[in-house]
Amino acid sequence: MKDSVGVEAKGVRKDREFKDFLQVYNIMSEVCFLRCVSTLSNRDISAEEAQCVSLCTDKYVNMNNKLMQVYMEVQPIIMNKRMEEMSKLQESQQAADQTNVTTDVSREETAGISNDTKQDS
Repeated sequence: MKDSVGVEAKGVRKDREFKDFLQVYNIMSEVCFLRCVSTLSNRDISAEEAQCVSLCTDKYVNMNNKLMQVYMEVQPIIMNKRMEEMSKLQESQQAADQTNVTTDVSREETAGISNDTKQDS
């Protein structure tokens, strides 16, 4: 059972990675096409267009790699901060719950004492 869940999770992750790759590729293609192709009157790509596309794609790939590097560096810091915030929130919620339980027990005890006093009378 664990193996099938692990395989399924890997498949989902690979699908997501492929989808992300296609999205980056499609954006890069559109940006570089719009930037580099000035006319569609000729079937062939001119030398200037080819050089522009090459430089554009290189720049886009390098930019994407740098963004991923920064993301990989910053993501653990962000996750740790979120975990600390969630831990503090959970602690405050537990403290509030404990206060409510203590208050409820005190009320029940007080009500019990009042009922005992009335019964004694």
